[in-house]
Amino acid sequence: MTASVENILNSFELLSKSEKRQIASEILKRTLSFDFPSLTDEELAESAEEIFLQLDKREIAGRWIITIQPKTNTTAITRSHDAFLKGYAPEDEGLYDDYPTG
Repeated sequence: MTASVENILNSFELLSKSEKRQIASEILKRTLSFDFPSLTDEELAESAEEIFLQLDKREIAGRWIITIQPKTNTTAITRSHDAFLKGYAPEDEGLYDDYPTG
């Protein structure tokens, strides 16, 4: 990175969020016509890794507690098939009496 690019980036960091959005918008508008070469999978992975590392740095230390527990062998029933029966109310009595059976 050249010194002039570093100076621009350092100045960018001093701006308010609103000003940063304005600058980012203008830069995107002005670079739409650039003919960028296609990135390789490796270059895309490196860029993604850089971004995720920056996001990780933003996390506040001590904010998260991660625990590891052994998985129990018992399986909990997550679905009940008696919803129809539980949904029946006394006022529904006779609702289908005139429905033809066959």
